[in-house]
Amino acid sequence: MLDVRGLRVAFHTRRGVVPALHGVTFSLAPGTVTGLVGESGCGKTLTALAIMRLLRPPAEIQEGDVRLEGRDLRFLREREMARVRGEGIAMIFQQPRASLNPVFPVASQLVHVLRLHRRLSRGAARAEGEALLARVGLARPDAVMRAYPHQLSGGMCQRVMIALALACRPRVLLADEPTTALDVTVQLQIVELLRGLQRELGLTVLLITHDLGLVAEMCDHVHVMYAGRIVESATAAALFRRPAHPYTRGLMAARVGTGGRALPTGIPGRVPALAETPSGCPFHPRCPLAGPGCAEQDPGSEAVEAGHAVRCHYWRSGVA
Repeated sequence: MLDVRGLRVAFHTRRGVVPALHGVTFSLAPGTVTGLVGESGCGKTLTALAIMRLLRPPAEIQEGDVRLEGRDLRFLREREMARVRGEGIAMIFQQPRASLNPVFPVASQLVHVLRLHRRLSRGAARAEGEALLARVGLARPDAVMRAYPHQLSGGMCQRVMIALALACRPRVLLADEPTTALDVTVQLQIVELLRGLQRELGLTVLLITHDLGLVAEMCDHVHVMYAGRIVESATAAALFRRPAHPYTRGLMAARVGTGGRALPTGIPGRVPALAETPSGCPFHPRCPLAGPGCAEQDPGSEAVEAGHAVRCHYWRSGVA
């Protein structure tokens, strides 16, 4: 459904060109949910914005293909790409309240999208908007249509964003940290809503998150990203059964324990800033397995088993 190959993005700065994405490659099979996982600053949102062609200077796509059902999106005219956004690929952004226009009520925003992309009359667009709000679980959709974003809770804003994303009946949905800004109870409701809509509509979903619990709950396949690279790819079942990359294993170990176990300490250090990415394997300064060659050579992809790939010189150490 969506095929991303060799995607490279860089920023033009006063210090020169700073690479941000390093040949990101993955595919989304129709009707599946694929997780893109990693800490903040790893390049997950940048990848989604590049797919949607929403990057603005100083960011620039330097290389790579982004194909939706075989159609290369990189070289479409902006008018054509504007049609793809919404009808082909839609995106749910991280901060739902900030993503809604604060000076217009919900009705104006939903009706505008429906009239623009689906050529509905104003009355039909309003009726469809109310139906969409009801579909995403909002009580009294007529009242929500009249409300401004500041009059809605975070969870309600997120449901409005999901309704907007579904308004044009997209085939692919990019969900960027859809539960991050919400409290735990509302997070569960949004997860259940997304899972139900994905199954009902047969959506192909890229779920961007740092929440491994959410990945285990929703995803068929997972790509682990670090410093602008995908360092491990597998089915969700294989990744949780046999994580191979030391970064993936660190993320797994950093989950809050249960059964009275002490809270984990996490991975030492932090994701490097773009201009400070170390040579060789970018994870080596934080890696417990780092050895000779890690600081000089960025590892290539190796097969752990069928459908499971990892980029690490010493991944076999500690893997059952």
